Amino acid sequence: MKKLKSFTLIEVLVYLVLFSAISMMMSGFFVKSLEAKIKAQTIGEVEQQGSLIIEEFNRVVHNANAINSVSANSASFQFASAPLNPTVISFNTNKISEVEGAQASVDLNSTRVDVSNFSFQNLSYPATAGAVRINFTLTYHNNVSGRYEYTYSKDFKSTASLRKK
Repeated sequence: MKKLKSFTLIEVLVYLVLFSAISMMMSGFFVKSLEAKIKAQTIGEVEQQGSLIIEEFNRVVHNANAINSVSANSASFQFASAPLNPTVISFNTNKISEVEGAQASVDLNSTRVDVSNFSFQNLSYPATAGAVRINFTLTYHNNVSGRYEYTYSKDFKSTASLRKK
């Protein structure tokens, strides 16, 4: 009679334990890589929106002819072109917005980030072209689950001066 080759119960249990251990390690690796991806997206969102706001602020100030007024929450700039007069950048309840002349207000940040610690500061001296500083903090707030990878906050600061005409 021909003897059948088969696995013993011990061999099956050993293989099952090895397979389970490898599966647990692989799933842990995939979970960690997913968390890293989410954290990178969160940081990227805050960095991108902060850079956009700073670039727009610098563009407005550099292209303006004069600074009309600067308060803690808004700055108004005069332009040679009538449709752009005045251009106002302001902060109101988690939003930084820009208004060019009589046009509608445009939000410079999305609803996924909160703005805090916002301020403008006029750094102009007599007989100079004029300079304005902007400070603000952006915080990613889409953290409904309380997970750490959705938590990120960064301070932004920039100073721009009018071009001498």
